[in-house]
Amino acid sequence: LTKLERLQKVASDLNKDFDPGASLMLKLRALEESELPGVAREPSIDQRIRKLEEYAEEQAQKKCKAQRLQLLASEFEIQLDPKSSLFAKVRMIEEEVWPGEKKSGALEKRIVELENILN
Repeated sequence: LTKLERLQKVASDLNKDFDPGASLMLKLRALEESELPGVAREPSIDQRIRKLEEYAEEQAQKKCKAQRLQLLASEFEIQLDPKSSLFAKVRMIEEEVWPGEKKSGALEKRIVELENILN
């Protein structure tokens, strides 16, 4: 893919729209300012696009985990605060499923444990 195509894919993944007449640099800067404010800019365009691609991938993973947690909560008939962090949501569900028991470890592992109860 070209740099422009990569940048447009990142924008699409993040549900961002570009001014079609804007240059590659303006599009890049607009995405950086909206998604990664205050983050030091890399010296090359390729590195800057790569950083945005990594960010978009992280956001997609978070969205997927949030959807999985929402499904779990509905299966267990638990109301989650939509403004809570992923960790807080996992803790709320765990507290309902295993009252008084402290769980620790990676978020993904804890979600899988909860999903396994339903299977």
